[in-house]
Amino acid sequence: MISPEAEVEFAVRLIGDAREHMVCLLGSAAEIGAWVAEKAVPMELVERQDNESKWRATIEFSPATNTLEYKYVVKDERTRELVSWEGLPGNRTLTIAPGTNVALGASSSQSSTYTTPRVPTPGPRDAKLGNNGNTNGFEEWRCCRTNKESNPWWEVDLGQEYAISSIHLWNAMTYHEQARRPEGRPPLTSKASTSSPEPPLWVFISKEQLGCENASYNEAQDKATADSSSVRAIQVPSLYDSRVRSLNFAVNASSVSGAPAFSSVKGRYVRLQCAGASCALQFAELEVFTQDAEVPVVNSKETQQTSTLCHTQDDGFFGVAKALDSDMREYVETGWLNPAANEAELQVWIGSFDSTTPAIQWLSGEQKHSRVAIEMRHEKQKKGTNEAKLQDGNSQVKEMQPVSTWEPLPVESKSAALLDKESTEMNQLLETHQQLAGADISAYLNNATSSTAAPSNLSWVLRLAFAQSLEASNVEILGNAIATRKYKNGDSIIQYAEQKRSVFYIESGRVELLGPASSTGTNVVGSLDKDSFFNEMGLFSCWSRQPALFKAKGDVTCQVIELEALLKALGKTKVASIRDDYIRSRRKAASLRKDRKLHYTDDTHAQVFRVKIPVATVDGSGNYTDGLSHRWTFDVYDCQKDAKSGAFARNELLGSAYLLPSQIGKQGEADLAVPILSSNKGIVGQLSLSCLALTPFVHPKNNIANVWRSYWRERPPLTIGHRGMGRSYYQVEGHRLALTRENTLASLIMAGRSGAEFVEFDVQLTKDRVPVIYHDFMVNVGLEDKSAESHGTRHEKYEIGIHDMTFRQLTQSYTTPVPHEGTKTQLLQNRVKKHWARLQGDKQVPSPRRGRLASDDNTNEEHHLVDFFPRLEDLLKHVPAEVGLNIEVKFPDDFFRPGMRSLSCFAINAYVDRLLQCVFDFAGSRRIFFSCFDPNVCIVLRAKQAKYPVLFLTYGSMAPHASDARMTLQFATNFAKMEKLQGIVSNSNSFLETPELASLVKRYLGTVLITWGDQNTKHEMVQLQKRHAIDGVISDNVIDLIKQDKRLLAQTKGERP
Repeated sequence: MISPEAEVEFAVRLIGDAREHMVCLLGSAAEIGAWVAEKAVPMELVERQDNESKWRATIEFSPATNTLEYKYVVKDERTRELVSWEGLPGNRTLTIAPGTNVALGASSSQSSTYTTPRVPTPGPRDAKLGNNGNTNGFEEWRCCRTNKESNPWWEVDLGQEYAISSIHLWNAMTYHEQARRPEGRPPLTSKASTSSPEPPLWVFISKEQLGCENASYNEAQDKATADSSSVRAIQVPSLYDSRVRSLNFAVNASSVSGAPAFSSVKGRYVRLQCAGASCALQFAELEVFTQDAEVPVVNSKETQQTSTLCHTQDDGFFGVAKALDSDMREYVETGWLNPAANEAELQVWIGSFDSTTPAIQWLSGEQKHSRVAIEMRHEKQKKGTNEAKLQDGNSQVKEMQPVSTWEPLPVESKSAALLDKESTEMNQLLETHQQLAGADISAYLNNATSSTAAPSNLSWVLRLAFAQSLEASNVEILGNAIATRKYKNGDSIIQYAEQKRSVFYIESGRVELLGPASSTGTNVVGSLDKDSFFNEMGLFSCWSRQPALFKAKGDVTCQVIELEALLKALGKTKVASIRDDYIRSRRKAASLRKDRKLHYTDDTHAQVFRVKIPVATVDGSGNYTDGLSHRWTFDVYDCQKDAKSGAFARNELLGSAYLLPSQIGKQGEADLAVPILSSNKGIVGQLSLSCLALTPFVHPKNNIANVWRSYWRERPPLTIGHRGMGRSYYQVEGHRLALTRENTLASLIMAGRSGAEFVEFDVQLTKDRVPVIYHDFMVNVGLEDKSAESHGTRHEKYEIGIHDMTFRQLTQSYTTPVPHEGTKTQLLQNRVKKHWARLQGDKQVPSPRRGRLASDDNTNEEHHLVDFFPRLEDLLKHVPAEVGLNIEVKFPDDFFRPGMRSLSCFAINAYVDRLLQCVFDFAGSRRIFFSCFDPNVCIVLRAKQAKYPVLFLTYGSMAPHASDARMTLQFATNFAKMEKLQGIVSNSNSFLETPELASLVKRYLGTVLITWGDQNTKHEMVQLQKRHAIDGVISDNVIDLIKQDKRLLAQTKGERP
């Protein structure tokens, strides 16, 4: 018997104007596109009111489809272009297997229980997490987990014997959440000898309970061998990066179809067990389906999930997880060049970083306009014919004549204060922030904006925003749900960055708010007295971007309402309605904050335009037959500021400038000067433009299936190893060089094992396009001298670019680093010789890699570890997966190295494509983010892929009279916001001089802040930054810093260090 097709009715609500858009369904099954955006299934608009629309689609799935992973996407209704898509970590999931999930909510147990103190959810990873209905394995705290032990197991008691039709195991996909995988294995993408196979995972289906002792695995296998009707043993297939693994069984002996299925089986107990001497068992959910006609209801609760032929799936709001205990944040992504669309993107920048040559220059005799508003028009030529009547003697002859019309196309326009060397805007924000420092701690409290947090005569429950709309009877019931908690001096009520789904009211005592802990202390943010409450929004899984540690100062008594109590008091329907109202209000507030200002250009502001164009127009291939079918017009208007309102207004048209595709070069970048033409005066000025053409990155894995680049939850500050264990060629005075050579696999591996959560390293391309790890653009190569050996003289050094040598030439040549200015060359040479090579007479130090490239995969492990120029591919294969990677893309800037940048090998699209290809080929499920000092490279990296975060590297200057505005912190923050980057990586100097700048930047930027710099070598400077909640610190000598931390913490606890 073949199961009938399953029919699912999907529904979702979209907040915002949907008049020109349509919602579509995209997912893993072929019926919903198989992750191909062009095949996403359009949904029907069934309701629209109050700036909110509801969409619905009914899909029939084949009998072979039992589980789904999917998301909703928004497309342009006319062009079908992808506009936005959900970026929910782990996507949405659904099981549509026929029958009833009898494992849901049933009694479960496991061989041991792993307990963690780590936020966001410290505590045990109990067995019940394995069958509670939550299939999202991307959140570690939602997965059950055993300790690392011999043959760990997890078991569910179904309550009675059932004929099992299918079993579905939803895997833990927690590589981005926990520092170390339970098994501690390198990534499964690796073919290297360091990779160990995943321990075999078995399912045992039995009629009687299996043993729980150490020998339980062997006993179960013996019983299965002796009587398979009593105990069935099945090895679960190992599928790399798979969300779910399914086992299908014939419902009866005659129902085995052509689809892969096991013979029928009956049982009461289902056990998962790893066969390994030392491993841990971790997974998100085990579902056991039966098609038995009668399935009893367990404890009269809704604990069983039934999949019928027609299933209704209401997913709530677009971009927001539906579950009541899920993160209420909206995860919506935009800005990806879909390779299948065959469209490129042209970005035009108007604004000059050189005050002596402004972007707009007026001819002599013309009135000077220091501020202008520019409007860009994008038009595409449409060819057609018109019927014309020609006079031929006494008769008229009809003739079709070709005509052309210009069709307007959309243009995205933005502007920001990106040119200000004085950082006026940032300094004004800092001044205001410093004045309010300590006075306003509301951002840390995580309460609703409409709540009355201050002491009041009202009951504290009525001061909660959601309670103000409740009926009196509900308020009374809610009051009965209050629990009392007592805390002693120093007890943590909420840990830093902990996600606790409870609201607290201080009945007596005082609560301190502290920043993240460091080995040198913790900053006090503020304090709360009696009759205050906090963490109201935690009830609805909404978390503050500015977390704090809430600690009892003396004895404290709190009244607490927890989510479970709230659900019991008000019911799921009412709580869901309150949560929906919060989502609507947050979305409305965000739309009101959207930029509706007039965009203009002056000495401090730049305007940026972006349009979509055919790839062949700008890819330099020369395949575009008609380079005049697109045109861009820049209308320049006078712009004045209203004295009363302070708003900017567009006035008269001063002239227009024009741009054609043929003016854009093959490099993907171009700086152009075009004349400004007035309708009655001719040429009146000159407009300088910077063009950036972005082409799609083509790769089978480059899709929007796994998208979580905007996901970065608050957590204690990260320790990031600079080039692995630190710099080995030069160092800050008073600190030693790293003993392990920088940017080698050994250095990166050691940094991870020493305690660094991430490692930072530099990647660039060789002449034959091999991504290698090396910091400097140049290297010294020893030239061979015919008479060198006979005369005993040194080989001559020649400085050459990495981009000028093939990978083989680099690895087979005698190379030394180019000495850095201000270092002691002789000391450097001695260090180099001592730590990473052997002397061979007067010869220079050879690179360790030898042998043919064809045998790279078989090269000894040690060779990979000590390579002077390790390949990025080798790093992705050998460095353990638990070590996160910060890949800094080396690219010559147009300020210091304009000549190098103009070389064909640095054509920006091809350069970035090659790096991304290596990452997509070998990275697997690693934690990775990109960074670069070059703004254009950051734009290209983000546009070409939707998986990995991109951060802008900056010098972060706050000093007046910066040599270039791009080196300022103001440029970095404005640029990151405008281009929707994940955050910035800034030099630490400004944050050490003005520590409160960190909280300002994080609040203003709303994303990630990481630092680098010489001062990050010093332990006290690192700890100072961590106390001010900087997200991560890139440091040299990681092992020394961590050892110092351990000594200080041991002294604080009174232990022997």
